[in-house]
Amino acid sequence: MSRFRSITGTINHIGPMQSCSREWCNCASLISLHTEQGPADLVIFADTYILGCEPLHPGQRITAFYDANAPMPLIYPPRYNILAAARLNPAQTALLAYFDEQLTDEDNTLHLNISRSTKLLTPNGQLYYGPLGKQVLLAVYSSSTRSVPAITTPETVITFCGRPPLENS
Repeated sequence: MSRFRSITGTINHIGPMQSCSREWCNCASLISLHTEQGPADLVIFADTYILGCEPLHPGQRITAFYDANAPMPLIYPPRYNILAAARLNPAQTALLAYFDEQLTDEDNTLHLNISRSTKLLTPNGQLYYGPLGKQVLLAVYSSSTRSVPAITTPETVITFCGRPPLENS
């Protein structure tokens, strides 16, 4: 089972962390998200990877990724410490996962077919020139086959260069 899980929804509100006394709190934001399953809160840290490094705003649709193995407070609405997030248009999907040498994710649900038009980037926006296999990748794509695994030609692939996005506490 994949270490990373996602949550997708529309941003309702962005504000500072409340009732937090840790030193990182001043650099963190709390996002109120409306999802199909109900409300959720996302904690965005200063080192959370945001696709394109663009500021997030209320009304935007995003997919955010968190570590499924990390502890979570048992509160409502649920609160997720976000490792990476992507603002997407309605036709796009994103997946953060470990991909093997054949570019199939660890859950065997998605296979990447890289084309000449696929943007291959590092988290800081630089071009990536190395092999993509055996790494944590963020793939953004618009369509896929209905096979198992689904096959897609992503528009953008961000490689985390052999390590996952930074761990947040």
